[in-house]
Amino acid sequence: MATFSVADEAEALESIVAKLDGRKAELARLNDEQNPPPAIAGAWKEYLAAPNRPDSGESTLRQYEFQYAAFARWMQEKYPQIATVRG
Repeated sequence: MATFSVADEAEALESIVAKLDGRKAELARLNDEQNPPPAIAGAWKEYLAAPNRPDSGESTLRQYEFQYAAFARWMQEKYPQIATVRG
């Protein structure tokens, strides 16, 4: 009898996990609708405009911009279907 009880409990818990996963996916979708991720192409400008970004010097920002541009080109070449950044 204990085997059936444990199996029933496992089935119930699996159902709860599936429901929780569904709710998390729904929450992520709603969050994306309310706060859409920035486009890869425009993310650098958004970074520069962010009030909470680190206070970096001009030469550091130039280097970061160069590296980000290389990343954006690589993403466009290798993964053209991915157009946004989610961090």
